[in-house]
Amino acid sequence: QLEASTFNGREPDENRWNIDFGAMDSWSGRLSVQLSKNWMTQVSSGRLHDPEGSHTGDVTRTTASVAYVLPKPGGNYWATSLIWGQNYEHVSRQYINAITAETVVPLSHRNLITGRYEWSQRDELFATEHEGPHGAFNVHAFTAGYTRDFGLLPNVRTGFGANFSTYVTDAALRQVYGDHPWGVNVFFRARLTRSER
Repeated sequence: QLEASTFNGREPDENRWNIDFGAMDSWSGRLSVQLSKNWMTQVSSGRLHDPEGSHTGDVTRTTASVAYVLPKPGGNYWATSLIWGQNYEHVSRQYINAITAETVVPLSHRNLITGRYEWSQRDELFATEHEGPHGAFNVHAFTAGYTRDFGLLPNVRTGFGANFSTYVTDAALRQVYGDHPWGVNVFFRARLTRSER
């Protein structure tokens, strides 16, 4: 499957409740290949015109991924993905990379656990050199999560869950973010399902 699109590449402003209009000044393309009933891969690239308000310049964004999906009883799936992404910043002529490996494993019909590892190079942690160290820094994130599904609504799969993340950063960042930064998020989700009729 081959796809192409054009769009406004500017990131939205802080007023997230409205629609930000702009010229169709950016483009992207994607090639997806279904290798088998369980394996799928894709590669994509796009050029974004001045995407960030605080940093001028175009960005070429490229991604590649491979995914494995195995159907499980009860309409669940064991899904695992390996994802790579890269930004090329045209003004600084700098490449910024990131890798993610994640999996969702159904323990039963209504109980799922998730695991994720992320590595990324971050160059936007400080607005200026005076606010902190300057450059691109390595950040590693490890996340474990649990979701419990409930049948609260017809034809909608609802669930409550939580994720716990811990981070490992370059030494230059620890004076600002601490030696062992971590975070927890709790969420509610809703997904449409097929009618059982």
